[in-house]
Amino acid sequence: MPSREATAYFGAGPAPLPTAVLEKASQVLLNYNDSGIGITEISHRSGDAAKILEDTKSALAQLLDIPTQEGPDGYQIIFLQGGGSGEFSASVYHMTALWVEKRRQQIVKELGEEDETKVFEALRKAVDDEFKLDYLVTGSWSLKASQEAARLVGANHVNVAVDSRKANNGKFGTIPSESSWSLTSNPAHSGMVYFCDNETVDGVEFPAFPNIDSDKYQVIADMSSNFLSRKVDVKRYSAIFGGAQKNVGTTGITIAIIKNSLLTQLAKPDLLRKLNLPVGPVVLDWPTIAKNNSLYNTLPIFDVWIAGQVMQSLISKASTSGPKIATQQTESEHKASLLYGILDKYPVYHVVPDKTVRSKMNICFRIGSEEDRDDKEKKFLAGANDRLLLGCKGHRSVGGCRISNYNAVSVEKFVGEHLDESELGLADRSHVILGHTPKLDQQRERRCCECHHVNNIMAAVARRLDAKPRSTSRRNATTALLAPRDQGSTLVVSSHRSEAVKGFITRNGSNITKGDVQLRLASLPPPRGQTSYKLSISTSPSAPALRLKQIAEVRTLINSSLDVVDATTWTGDKRDANFISGQLTLLHENIRDAKAVLKADPAASEADKTWASDPLDDKIFDPPPPPNLSFHLSISDAALLLHVRTLEPASSTGSSTPLGGGGPSFTGFGLRDRLAHALGAGPRPPAHDEAEDVFTYRGAQVRVKEKVRVESQDPSLISAMAKLAALEHTVELGRRALDVVMTKSDESNSSAMANLYTEFLPNIKTLTVTTVLDTPRNDTTALSLSSDRTKLILEHNNRTHDVTLPARISGQGPQNLQLPNTGESQCANRIPAEPFFGEEEPIALWSATYLNSQTRVHCKHCNALVSSDKIRDWKNLPSEAWAEMMDLWHCHKPDEPDHGHEDAPAKKGYAAGNKLRAQAGVGLVDVMSFLLSEGDCTVEGRSLKDNDDIHQVNCKKCDTILGYRDPQTEGIRLQKPYLALSSQKNGALRSYDAAHWFSCYLHQAIETQGVRKFVFPTLPHEIWVFSTNLAYSSLECPEPKQAMKVLFKAREGGQDVETLRAGNLLIETLTLSPSLEELFYRVLEQENAKLPESLQILMGWQVAVLPVLYGSDGIQA
Repeated sequence: MPSREATAYFGAGPAPLPTAVLEKASQVLLNYNDSGIGITEISHRSGDAAKILEDTKSALAQLLDIPTQEGPDGYQIIFLQGGGSGEFSASVYHMTALWVEKRRQQIVKELGEEDETKVFEALRKAVDDEFKLDYLVTGSWSLKASQEAARLVGANHVNVAVDSRKANNGKFGTIPSESSWSLTSNPAHSGMVYFCDNETVDGVEFPAFPNIDSDKYQVIADMSSNFLSRKVDVKRYSAIFGGAQKNVGTTGITIAIIKNSLLTQLAKPDLLRKLNLPVGPVVLDWPTIAKNNSLYNTLPIFDVWIAGQVMQSLISKASTSGPKIATQQTESEHKASLLYGILDKYPVYHVVPDKTVRSKMNICFRIGSEEDRDDKEKKFLAGANDRLLLGCKGHRSVGGCRISNYNAVSVEKFVGEHLDESELGLADRSHVILGHTPKLDQQRERRCCECHHVNNIMAAVARRLDAKPRSTSRRNATTALLAPRDQGSTLVVSSHRSEAVKGFITRNGSNITKGDVQLRLASLPPPRGQTSYKLSISTSPSAPALRLKQIAEVRTLINSSLDVVDATTWTGDKRDANFISGQLTLLHENIRDAKAVLKADPAASEADKTWASDPLDDKIFDPPPPPNLSFHLSISDAALLLHVRTLEPASSTGSSTPLGGGGPSFTGFGLRDRLAHALGAGPRPPAHDEAEDVFTYRGAQVRVKEKVRVESQDPSLISAMAKLAALEHTVELGRRALDVVMTKSDESNSSAMANLYTEFLPNIKTLTVTTVLDTPRNDTTALSLSSDRTKLILEHNNRTHDVTLPARISGQGPQNLQLPNTGESQCANRIPAEPFFGEEEPIALWSATYLNSQTRVHCKHCNALVSSDKIRDWKNLPSEAWAEMMDLWHCHKPDEPDHGHEDAPAKKGYAAGNKLRAQAGVGLVDVMSFLLSEGDCTVEGRSLKDNDDIHQVNCKKCDTILGYRDPQTEGIRLQKPYLALSSQKNGALRSYDAAHWFSCYLHQAIETQGVRKFVFPTLPHEIWVFSTNLAYSSLECPEPKQAMKVLFKAREGGQDVETLRAGNLLIETLTLSPSLEELFYRVLEQENAKLPESLQILMGWQVAVLPVLYGSDGIQA
């Protein structure tokens, strides 16, 4: 094993540390400051930790001469986490809030008044017309920073003042003259000027402070890779940040130097939201971190200590006069000049960046000419590794070689040994020694280029999988995409329209780790004295695991995909197009198969058919279940599917018959029940699709007496499905790009994607089938009904898709449907059909009927408890229907305490218009909210944040909006779309997605208002509920769902609400909180995007289909 002294490491980071610092660190890891405990074990709020923080800040202030006095011209030194990439976002969040508040104050001053509406409108216009963030893009990291800014605030607010690629043939490697920069002309309109002082990937460094007037512009600099390598005039910057892992210490902390004037007078989050500007997470909030002395969250004190020790080592070798960092600057410049001197000496080496902007930290170069470059660089890197000169490979995005010259790196070994041309043979005659690679023919060159493009696509695939080659930890992170977040996914398993099955289970990865299910089945008598049969998952360590084999199968497929990504992206021959094509095909098949496993059709799924051949071990449950009960879990359409079956011997006549020879007896419908049924009395055996089949179960021939199916949506599986769909699309792009170059015909691409969308309108009894092919119709295309006419089947490019129809089609046998015309890829069929959904009323979600004293209210986002055991009774508020309101008013006037109906409010609630007051211990319920007294909302679950317009209620744990404080009712209105409910009995959380809430709200609005067109005060759109009753299915939603069709469009000419309503008596105004109205519009846009493109617009209106729950369906609490 080589010693530390024999090894030289030149990696780009994390970088080497001074050996003396590491030796001291090994001591304090065991015993810090004679305390008897290691430094990683001390509290971050202890006296020792506080001293480490102050000593490190003091050392940094000495090195860079940082003015740390109080007042606007002083600076704060803070420590954060998240690296430089985290500060890409933090700088945008912060400087945006700073600009908005300054502009708001200026507008108030200009208007001479504080009319909130006028100020806000003027501010909104200023943001739209003026606000810019300036970026100097000189390399990969500043490019990423500008892209993050565009992602957060929109590209229209990001001004790339210079992109050095435009001056260097599309590649980074120079910094154009400042005279060519296009900074925002009015400094008052610029939120900041952002630049990266040293580009690690591209070897470009600013020689000095850019020619920017720092008195007019706020200058922010990323100095991650040259921090503490040279003198910096801190007073010219508004903020400087850098990750510690290059020159300062270990990975884990980011150091930021922030001017005090930036830490005050920031726009409030509510104002930013109203302006559609982002609000950052609190852990990236500079004022919060500064106010808490960098200890808002747990700071890695050991990493701070390391940084402090490195800084002390720099101070100890500094000269007694002048800036403390000057000595290190001289040393860095000397080492860099040695390296560049050797590289410039020999023509075989080509330094990548322009000589005027060469980095002193990251020396990037190529070897040889284009024809023999790969071969020479491989020999170079192999020779370096043989001599224990490690980390010389260039960044994977640009290739080549790179020597990183950080403070603790010694380059003498490299200069004296590795660059000796007589030893390595890399001088002018290198083509003779290393061999000559002939120039590729044009076709080969073209394929090579396309394969490189495919490799870039595969890199994107690797990023989506969160995988890097040969990295076990990354692979584990990837397979964790199927694992639930936090402590697991607790899912409700309750049968619809009955109490047959009721309970919950907890899934961790592929294992069910906890669960209690109550069964009320006619064929499963409960134990004596109980009303139901209880199944509980055993918590004993020795109990076998209840494993979902489909998820395990998906994990295996994802691992196989990672192996393919490794081979394709990193070890494949870029010149072998056939190799790349084969790997892409294999990757696509793995991803497609994983997606198919999660989307499994329960009717055809092999996993669903194993209930009899591979029954669960009885020891999974405590106590074991009866022998005539089958409990089977599987996955279908990214949901958990539970089948509970009771069994009887196939030859049973009703008597008790042993199971499997001498085992316990079956129980349930016996001879007496069958005779009673034959005579027209007694229970009727439940009908199901397996009633006539015979199965072999635990060695005995059995029939299924009773069968119950329960489906529970699993958010983490839905997320996994979405990721796999995105991966499938990305790989498909790579395959097509390569096929173009390899001149493969369209027919050879068997993975063309298609879409089916079916919609049934009961009022006209017509089923519309929209077919969208990804490639034009060809000889493989067919569209037909299944033999039982319940499914629509599409065959195209040797692949088959099917969906279940949302209506009943008469007739028998298969039937072919119209296809797109030759050369086209889209068509529509209209078929007469009959409904099979009943005519039930839409349910009122979470009405008081289903709530009781056991109900608990949680934040949907983080599960924090918002209201616990203080609500004794729940009451429905009346709707806004005039008759219902007046009836309640006359019978229950609040100003007449002796009217003789004191108990009536317990039955009907209070109307919104007659001094409605929140009542302690009572939860008042309307269609979109709960009204609770302030004392009934637990402190741990809420915090009140007042702004100009609304008294907002946020979750104290995660800061998610939950509702608002209503001064008129003296209570808290919690908005249902942001909540989850649980019962004290089992603790399982229950919630709906936003689309269900808004369909429920619109149904209620139609019923009470008598119209179908609506406007909202803060939404610039009209809403038209075009149809309240339809059913649909699609490839994304293969099982039929009932829904409503909602049309929406911008108000013509930007009319205000009153003007619009004045011209149309059939339009009513609906009012939700601003956050809910914004969420409603997002839901409409999301549902619109799910439709085939040809169906997204109807008569000039955008279309959204919102799912609706009918009857007693859905989760009630």
